[in-house]
Amino acid sequence: LELVVHPESLHASVVRGLQELFDFESLALLLLDADLNLFQPVASRGFPQQSASGLRFSPSDHLIAWLRVNETPLEVQPDSGIFSFLTPPEQETLLRLGVKLCVPLVSMNRIIGLLLLGPTRRREFTERDRTLLSALASQAALALENALLYRQQTDRLRRMYRAERLATAGQLASGVAHEIRNPLTAIRSSMQLLARDFQGDPARRELLE
Repeated sequence: LELVVHPESLHASVVRGLQELFDFESLALLLLDADLNLFQPVASRGFPQQSASGLRFSPSDHLIAWLRVNETPLEVQPDSGIFSFLTPPEQETLLRLGVKLCVPLVSMNRIIGLLLLGPTRRREFTERDRTLLSALASQAALALENALLYRQQTDRLRRMYRAERLATAGQLASGVAHEIRNPLTAIRSSMQLLARDFQGDPARRELLE
């Protein structure tokens, strides 16, 4: 529950767990920011801080399109046909950061994020590792999606409660104004009637006014 309530803890846990399990030299978790419509890093390890924070991918980028269609890890090999499908800026970014694998995070047939993985320190990355990584990525995507939905629901309820409080405050203010306005109206009418009796008495007339 702690990880769902605080997505930042979940992001860090996913990155830490994968790095410890596979001993990646570097790893970055990027999630789709719905407001900006960009995939941005939310947690990373091993990458230079400035490089990781500057990572940005658009849903229309070739890398995201390939991951969305294939829903499988993309191995970064400069001499492969798949790599040539990427745009030059995407190629430059992946090579500069030393990314070896791009893993999609898919939930409900939507790509909600991706993992950028550097080389492993211990050994060669085997097909068995790839299968395990894909399975873990699926579970991570589900957990991340649930955390996002929880936060959206919490924000929705908070806005609803705030709207209800504002409506209640408005009703209260309206009621108070009504309770003040009624006697003021009665007082004003009475003063206007009394003023007729003091037309020739300036002092009392001024007092009534």
